[in-house]
Amino acid sequence: MKDKKDTIEIEDYVGLVRSVIAKYKGYSLPVDDLFQEGMMGLMEAKKRYDAGKGASFATYAVFWIKKRIIDALKNERKVSMDALEYDDELLNSELVATQEKPDSEEEEAVRKIVIPHGFPVEESKFLILHYDEQKTLAEIASIMGLSREKIRQLKQKALRRLKLTKS
Repeated sequence: MKDKKDTIEIEDYVGLVRSVIAKYKGYSLPVDDLFQEGMMGLMEAKKRYDAGKGASFATYAVFWIKKRIIDALKNERKVSMDALEYDDELLNSELVATQEKPDSEEEEAVRKIVIPHGFPVEESKFLILHYDEQKTLAEIASIMGLSREKIRQLKQKALRRLKLTKS
């Protein structure tokens, strides 16, 4: 006889994962990362589920989905808190290549930030607005429709990611 665990199809519970991650949107992880963590929690729930204990699979799965998401958020917070503060001047000298001042007034200095291929869109947009267009964090927050704190976190994430890609 088949174990009830063997009849559970992961695809049937994707909606459950989406409903759980909806509560965690706006935290420090992108929705795709939350979804991935939620799916890993769902797979863990399937592996550990025991129908003989009386709980429905969905109820049991919610625990594991939330556990994975919360652990990922805690880990991201720890990494963010441990991140080094970068001096903007140092960053400009390392990441932004600036041509020398032009001879004529018609010519303008060209600023170009080098963003690696595959860099997250939100972080790329921040880097361009802040370092190429010289926007303040408050201006960027307004443009992107995010809080100043979220922009500050985005800045730290982007700088950390740039440092990792340079290594």
